Amino acid sequence: MVYGIILAQTGLDRGYQRALKNLFGKITKFSFFSNRNLSVPEMERLLLEKIGKVKEKEILVFTDIIGSSCWRACLSLLKEKVAGKEIAVITGFNLPMLLRFLHYREKLKLSSLLSSLTEAGKEGIKVIR
Repeated sequence: MVYGIILAQTGLDRGYQRALKNLFGKITKFSFFSNRNLSVPEMERLLLEKIGKVKEKEILVFTDIIGSSCWRACLSLLKEKVAGKEIAVITGFNLPMLLRFLHYREKLKLSSLLSSLTEAGKEGIKVIR
């Protein structure tokens, strides 16, 4: 199973947490964090502490916007080597990606899951006139 983490702007983390709980009920092996009152180094430390406690070997971190403080904190994860963990970061995530993640994280390895999630994210964006 792939462990999931959302690190996003204040309020966005809780909004997604509530939406996913409404759709799936209790969600396990998933953490939600915001940048509220945290510097980039504090977010980095928070993420590393959480990842250090996670038993799963594959971890996917969802973050909001390229260039944001959350994104910068996530980039440090890719530079850090957390013993025995494979970590990936997706930025610019949306609800279709999260839904697919929760449906397939037990069935697919992280590398295959990443392709599926980016496809779901693109498919979930439509212009209707």
